[in-house]
Amino acid sequence: FTGDLTPMNISFEEKRRREMAALPALAKELPKEIEGEALALIQEYLAAESDEARLVEEADKLDTALQAGSYEAAARAANIQLDLSEFFDNARAVCRGRFSKDLLRAAESRRSCHP
Repeated sequence: FTGDLTPMNISFEEKRRREMAALPALAKELPKEIEGEALALIQEYLAAESDEARLVEEADKLDTALQAGSYEAAARAANIQLDLSEFFDNARAVCRGRFSKDLLRAAESRRSCHP
């Protein structure tokens, strides 16, 4: 409904506004019996209102950083220079749990072994 919006395309505030505006249309695609609950959970996630929502955000940013590391490794193998540091920076800003911090440090360590 909104596509993959990044801060490079639009401001964070505009991205969030568009996502929130698209939520009712997305929820209507779900079975009626879960539409309301799903909408509430998505809003909870976007507002980072609960420990669970913050955990999902950490996992999402960590996944993005790990994927970026894979892309960098593939680029190195093809003799292409690619720096996706911004994804690691974003994950570092969000990851608060010990487990997610440890995973991120391990990924960054692996990444720094191959400049």
